[in-house]
Amino acid sequence: MSFFNLRIFFLISLSILYHNVLAQQLLPLCIGHRGYPDKFPENTLESLQKALNYGADALESDVRLTKDGQVIMMHDTTLDRTTNGTGLVDDKNWFDYIEYLKSDNESIPIFQDVLDLLKRDENKDVLLIVDIKVNDR
Repeated sequence: MSFFNLRIFFLISLSILYHNVLAQQLLPLCIGHRGYPDKFPENTLESLQKALNYGADALESDVRLTKDGQVIMMHDTTLDRTTNGTGLVDDKNWFDYIEYLKSDNESIPIFQDVLDLLKRDENKDVLLIVDIKVNDR
């Protein structure tokens, strides 16, 4: 193989390699918005884990503060739509009330539960986008 052909081969190989690396960096991320809410209760550990199981690169989830200062995974201002409880999240205590509520048989997780989920070895590369909700009244 001549020197010229070798250079062309090298440049083509380098170009293909660069293209493959660049393509990997430019691929869009798959983000589990509130986990996988089409199939599982939104913002629950089950929903978040299922989104990861189905290939999500990142998770987006919402947090709210309860009356007693606990950070919980909740999008809405009230508990009515997604749980078997009622009332404004920031009017209720985590302890003695919200911790016992269910969303389709799933507990409402606190933020620390989600962080613990992402600390697992299999989830170490997962990005977390946190939407901090405030009192919307």
